[in-house]
Amino acid sequence: MARKVTIDDIPTTDLLFPSDYLDGADLTGDTTATIADIEPRRELTMSGNRTKVKPCLFMRELDKWFVLNQTNKKTIRAMYGPELKDWVGKRITLYFDPEVMFGTKKTGGTRVRPKVPPVPKQDKPKPADVNGFGTLMAMVVEHAGDKPKATALVKAAWAKAHAEGKLPEMVAGGSAKLTREDVDMLHVFVGAEMQGAGE
Repeated sequence: MARKVTIDDIPTTDLLFPSDYLDGADLTGDTTATIADIEPRRELTMSGNRTKVKPCLFMRELDKWFVLNQTNKKTIRAMYGPELKDWVGKRITLYFDPEVMFGTKKTGGTRVRPKVPPVPKQDKPKPADVNGFGTLMAMVVEHAGDKPKATALVKAAWAKAHAEGKLPEMVAGGSAKLTREDVDMLHVFVGAEMQGAGE
């Protein structure tokens, strides 16, 4: 039997009728998303089973279609040019503007910020970090040109491993997840001390 859907799952009236199309309720402040696809003439089903054809952009991160109007078209065109193929893969920032009018009524609507969003920073992959050994290895690699500093770092890790009784694991590349290359580097830096410790 399927689990009962509760108001904890759907807390507001905006979520009662899910749609494939972007609505102001889908936005929390400025929301940046990627134009993954464009349908210049997409048929929309309106109330009363009426149909209307509109240009639509599929926003990847929101997993919804964004129905384009003249105002937003001009904003995106100013950023990325008139060729629709140049829009695919580009990012835009959407927001809900409560001042948008529909005819004579103030209904609010989705708008596009007239500024190209900054490229998101790519997080550096984190090294395997078991009791800090992975992080220490990353520091060793970073300072490999400075042998005294690198040696001091490795010795500190070695002392920590020895105190915790995990020296054999570190040498073998076990729970510390060191690669064979990592172990070889450690041998190079601390030489005889490491050789003796690993025996």
